Amino acid sequence: NNIKTSNTVGVYYQYCGGLIGLVYGPTQENQNGEFGLSVNINNCEVSGTIQKRHTSTKYIGGAIGGVVAWNNTDSPRYGNIKLNIDKFNFNGTLTASEYGAGGISGSIGGVQANFTNITVGGKVSAPYGFGGIAQHIDGFATVDSFTVPAEAEWSISTGNNAYYSAAPFGESLNAWVEAKNVTIDPGAKIEALGPRKSGVDKPVVFYGTSITHGGCC
Repeated sequence: NNIKTSNTVGVYYQYCGGLIGLVYGPTQENQNGEFGLSVNINNCEVSGTIQKRHTSTKYIGGAIGGVVAWNNTDSPRYGNIKLNIDKFNFNGTLTASEYGAGGISGSIGGVQANFTNITVGGKVSAPYGFGGIAQHIDGFATVDSFTVPAEAEWSISTGNNAYYSAAPFGESLNAWVEAKNVTIDPGAKIEALGPRKSGVDKPVVFYGTSITHGGCC
């Protein structure tokens, strides 16, 4: 509660966030229907610089690198983690070098989440996709009041440039999302980055989503 930071960075292996590196849920469901893990962030402002802090860092978020609840068969267990974020403001600098990035989290999987009164501005450079809340989500999520302010400066990839970029989510797989009161200020600067150079003269092109993300089918 009531966090204002410009220099706190959480790192956990592949995940880097302004507050927490990784939230990883328990793999066992509670038979009483209770959440295995609850995370609540209330009235928080992050204005620091979030960037790759480890050689293995892939997912970067303004608050949390990643929120993941998986079972032993790599299938999401919706309800394992309850994520509530209310009154969150990101106005720092977020620089991603690979995989997904998000104003709150790089990736959210197998989670029931509620986002209220979210503002994501700042300076963002994300060549592999960016979501105002998260680049990738699967699970259940509600969003009430998401704003991109006039001072936002985002340079992000387009759908043609691998992965996706959008507000509030870059992509939703196996997800149920309800979003209302989504506002992008006309003064916000959101531009597409140019195509990345693969370094391969004749690259192999994959069509799909989970396959190219390293998932399974």
